[in-house]
Amino acid sequence: MKIIYPLLAILLGVSCSETNTQNNNLNSKEYEKEYVNCIDSSNKNLRILRLTGTSYEIGLQHGTLLKDEINESIENWKMQLKEQYEYYPEDFIKLILDSTDYISAIKNSTPGLLDELKGISDGSEIELETILVYNFIDEIWTNFHLINPVDHCTAIAVNNHEKSDSIVLLGANIDYPQKGYYILDIQHNDFPRILTPTFPGYLGANGLNKEFGITVNSLWDLNGSFDGLPAVCVVRGALMQPDFKSATDFLKNIKHASGLNYTLADNHQVLSIECSANAKEIYWPNPENRTYTYHTNDPRVNKDFSDRYIQLVEGEMKKNISTWEFHCDRLQSLNERITSNSNLQDIKDALSSKDYKVPICNEDTWISTIVEFRKNETKLYISPGKPDSTEYITIEIE
Repeated sequence: MKIIYPLLAILLGVSCSETNTQNNNLNSKEYEKEYVNCIDSSNKNLRILRLTGTSYEIGLQHGTLLKDEINESIENWKMQLKEQYEYYPEDFIKLILDSTDYISAIKNSTPGLLDELKGISDGSEIELETILVYNFIDEIWTNFHLINPVDHCTAIAVNNHEKSDSIVLLGANIDYPQKGYYILDIQHNDFPRILTPTFPGYLGANGLNKEFGITVNSLWDLNGSFDGLPAVCVVRGALMQPDFKSATDFLKNIKHASGLNYTLADNHQVLSIECSANAKEIYWPNPENRTYTYHTNDPRVNKDFSDRYIQLVEGEMKKNISTWEFHCDRLQSLNERITSNSNLQDIKDALSSKDYKVPICNEDTWISTIVEFRKNETKLYISPGKPDSTEYITIEIE
């Protein structure tokens, strides 16, 4: 299926932010009616939310439009905390917020995102503290070890811009069990337009703007921090930058709350950078050929290991941390499948593959995305579900 989707023109006759400004005194139900035209439901499997205005207005629209879905998702999350991990949700939320200073990091590096989260809170009528911790997924995995992480996200980038087809590709599977498939199409008053796949109440899993795209893989063996910028804000903060270089500089200059790998691409370059609290290292599968890269969830060049990981490797496994390399089935698949000559179909095949015991396409795969950059056009291919069984939808961004 193909959707023609202009990136440079607002499709609505009246923007959602204008509606908000003109109707300040509307109650929640009236807001829902006013915002109804901000949802594109032309594809039953993928809903696009067109959000415009200030950071707060964007969050308010998100929270209002998906109020029921956000409440359901958070109730399920709270139930999981209580039943599977034996944490009372209120105590869990208080523990995370009392033990960290993530909010100050957000204020310092991406202040608009705190306003957006406040908007989501107001629109969904869920307290801000809950919305905040709900968005700190990677930090809960990496810094607290309170919830078992999902060990499966995969990223691929191939730079063929100097070849005859002049294509650069950025692909990813996001493996985090969720219900619902949404794209936030964000036209902020002060930043580039952003498209980001998400689930209800979340700022965004990966994404692109007019100039470049970014995706992310957790590296929970690396050091995190209790006062760094949370992963979801790193992704959105990078996408607020005007170009590839500015986004890369942003990644290099901030303090990170969690160990993660960020893979970026624009229409003539690709990059993979492993980030932790104390180090940032660029990774190439083949340093002699820097036209392609890929990653899973194990650090390859960044050695800023957490004490917990060092104890596991040296204390329990009796291995030398300086030479130890974890074998990853998904990385093995990428080693065998991806080269500098890989094309769109090769990447689709890789993201759909089930080569080994722990496959790239697995039971936790929630969504799959591929961004295709050409000199004067960009396409987003998105599979709302497991790509081995769910057709990619094509969104042409003009």
